[in-house]
Amino acid sequence: NFNAGSDVNAELALNSLPAGWSASIVSPASPVALSPLASQTVVVNITVAQDASPGDVQDIVLSATAGGVTNQASLRLEVAAMDFAISPTALDFGNVTVGNTVQQTISLRNGVGSLPLDVASLIHSLGAAFSLTADTCSNTTVPAAGACTVTLQYAPTQVGAANATLTFPFTAPVTTTRSVTVTGAGVTAPAVIPTAAVP
Repeated sequence: NFNAGSDVNAELALNSLPAGWSASIVSPASPVALSPLASQTVVVNITVAQDASPGDVQDIVLSATAGGVTNQASLRLEVAAMDFAISPTALDFGNVTVGNTVQQTISLRNGVGSLPLDVASLIHSLGAAFSLTADTCSNTTVPAAGACTVTLQYAPTQVGAANATLTFPFTAPVTTTRSVTVTGAGVTAPAVIPTAAVP
């Protein structure tokens, strides 16, 4: 919250963060008009770097500048422990005959004693050969010791390698993502060699 002593139009800004981290002001739009003795709540969205470790600390500094005077408010963010596992972390369908289909499942398991894990809608670039046939992870909260699953189908239509990416976006307890690479190869069916009848 910021309080104004007189009518002002304040420019809002955030400090720069290390690579991989990001912070943006969700509301209000800058500049913001402040009246005397009025307060303004500023909503900030913070994305934690994927390689951040539990216990890492970042100081978020919000500045409000009006009439050449700058006031600041600080927020210290500590990365919470996220004890979860995605299995497998890379999904390989191997060789699949063109025209056939194969399904495999990816599991997301939250740790025992962990904070609830909020998962947004999965992000994927699956192409024509891969498809998502079942998804209990998107837009859900996985409790401590809970799990959700995603089922992918590979149906090659041509010979050759295929690649895709499936991304799990987490919105709580921290905002971050984890990606799974998906691969497969379409192959031709083995030739059938007729056998001669033995008289």
